[in-house]
Amino acid sequence: MRRTLAAMLVRICSVAAGQELPQVPEMWLFATDEDDVGREQEWFSSDFDDSHWTRIPIGQGREKAGFEYDGVAWYRVWMALPQVPEGKRLPRVALASRR
Repeated sequence: MRRTLAAMLVRICSVAAGQELPQVPEMWLFATDEDDVGREQEWFSSDFDDSHWTRIPIGQGREKAGFEYDGVAWYRVWMALPQVPEGKRLPRVALASRR
């Protein structure tokens, strides 16, 4: 399902920009958030230091990557996007899921 969401995000952005975007990376950064502090500490910020996060393949669930965890968790991915044509904007999208 995560791969589907990422693919949908890329498709939305490519339609908005009027051009095709690169493939979504297979490896994403992952961190558990046992204390649910990610929003307060702005883990979503592009300036946030995610160097201690774990790289996991997005095509398999976090359980298969060795995380037996049920709670708040964060995924991050960085990818280069083509220049947006003048007069067009890419939407900023955040995907979230709560059980």
